[in-house]
Amino acid sequence: MGTSKHAASAAVLAGASGDGSGTPKDGGTLTFAVGSDTGCVDPRQVGSNDAIPRLGPLVTLGIGYLSGTRG
Repeated sequence: MGTSKHAASAAVLAGASGDGSGTPKDGGTLTFAVGSDTGCVDPRQVGSNDAIPRLGPLVTLGIGYLSGTRG
């Protein structure tokens, strides 16, 4: 991993840190990436098993829909 990737990772982690004492807010945008297939977020349909451990719980909870489309 290059230096710029480490810096970017550190910036993301720093922004996500906190003690968890804040009040949750409704709304917002969840953005994530799947390296194996950009057209479908359903881990049962992607071509690579690397997405299954990360996305399986999301699809199980019914969050398998993104931007009004389904994979």
